[in-house]
Amino acid sequence: MEVSFYTLGRSFKSPRYVVVASLLKSRGKLKAKARVLIDQVGQLSQKNQQLLDRNRELSERLIQANQRSAQLKQQLDEALTSVNLPHDPPVATHGYGANMISLAVNLGMSVGFRGAERALRIFYDSVGLQQVKTPSHDSICNWSKRLGVASMKQSRERFQSCEKRAILVDHSCQMGKEKLMVVLGVDASRLPEQGQALRREDMQVLEVKSASQWKAEDMHREYESIAERFGEIRQILIDGASELQNGAKSYAQTVPHDIVIQRDAAHYAANQMKSILGKDQNFTKVVSEMGTTRSNVQQTELAFLSPPTPKSKARFMNLSSIIGWMTMMVWLMRHPDADCLAGLDPARLQAKFGWIEDHADQIPIWHECQEVVSKFVTFANKQYLYRGASESLAEAIGELKHDKARELRNRLVNFVSESELTLQPDERLPMSTQLLESVFGLYKQVEGQHSKSGFTGLVSCIPMLLRKPTPMMVRESFAQVKMPHVEAWVKENIGTTLISLRRAACVEHRKAAKRATSELLLT
Repeated sequence: MEVSFYTLGRSFKSPRYVVVASLLKSRGKLKAKARVLIDQVGQLSQKNQQLLDRNRELSERLIQANQRSAQLKQQLDEALTSVNLPHDPPVATHGYGANMISLAVNLGMSVGFRGAERALRIFYDSVGLQQVKTPSHDSICNWSKRLGVASMKQSRERFQSCEKRAILVDHSCQMGKEKLMVVLGVDASRLPEQGQALRREDMQVLEVKSASQWKAEDMHREYESIAERFGEIRQILIDGASELQNGAKSYAQTVPHDIVIQRDAAHYAANQMKSILGKDQNFTKVVSEMGTTRSNVQQTELAFLSPPTPKSKARFMNLSSIIGWMTMMVWLMRHPDADCLAGLDPARLQAKFGWIEDHADQIPIWHECQEVVSKFVTFANKQYLYRGASESLAEAIGELKHDKARELRNRLVNFVSESELTLQPDERLPMSTQLLESVFGLYKQVEGQHSKSGFTGLVSCIPMLLRKPTPMMVRESFAQVKMPHVEAWVKENIGTTLISLRRAACVEHRKAAKRATSELLLT
């Protein structure tokens, strides 16, 4: 049977004040616990309110995002149905803006003027802008000439402020007696770090001039003119042309300061390669056999194995294609089961290419010589000329197996060793005209088929081959140079061109033929 609390309480003998104290203590604990619970309820209520506010904010942002999404979708739909070109106000009296002009000229420098006209038309038609007029190739050509003349003027101004001036000079010839001289300038005190080659942006086009002949006296006057206009010249970098070298030497003797006359590394290496391999009977026989083989197989089923066509000029600067072809052919001759030879008559293959096996033992020698030249040219482009460059070059080339390669290496190292003696301590100067050679190549690409017709007024575009025009450059250049300025520049620096003479001859002939026809009809 369960005992009641009343009966149980009578068994306690504690006085009443103890009971009261115990009850008071218990009530205090309960109050403290209640206060903690009240605080927790307050915090939870506050947190709940924050969550409600956050939820309301996220809901509003979601509504805004949905509205933005709908707006973007509407804009996308409008864009799909119509194309709006960016705002491009016309430059001066031109019907096109600076953005269009810079775009057209950039395309013209890459794919030619007619190609640029077609490319723009194809793009505009593809986006539904058939009604928008695009510039003609004549307009793009004239724009390029104006920008080229203006860019040369600006380059000359920049070159005057250089601390240490180096110039790269070379000649190029096409058809006729005319030779084109191009002079590039570079600030030798601000060369890129070792390991980084010169860029086109680092060069300035200082002179573009055509003449029927360039003798040492003519080049002497040109060097003097450059120094008078731009300031003291520290280095003249040229290839092996005698008129360039003799003119530079005679000029250097007339000035009080020292001038470093440096030969181009690539041309020097090619001359040394020619000196070593040009007298090699095996090599000359291989070149002869390649020409004969090319003629024999170019119209047969073996045409895909035809030897590469050697360049008429600078042949010893481009031996890698010959060596690569011979290496491939030796492997194919020794692996007649190769898939690419399936269906070919082995006897016919042997008859046409069997001569290669007679020279297979020479391929490693020529390959090693080519590797020496490649490392040397790379070193010249990226490391430049400085005190101690010859030791670094010898280390970069490394050990070699064949005598001819070692002889070639020694010649190149000695060349750098002699060249660095003309430098001051801690001085670096360029050692390669590769950028200048590339300018001539790009210019012929812009000329297209006209590259075989002599120099024209397009030479005024050469400065644009070094840097891409921007809309800002277009506005500044067009404000400085007009077409009459371009025509005056062409007349002064290029003179009468072969194309203009041919055009005059055609006009005179047509007039004479028309006059003769009229006289015949009257008789």
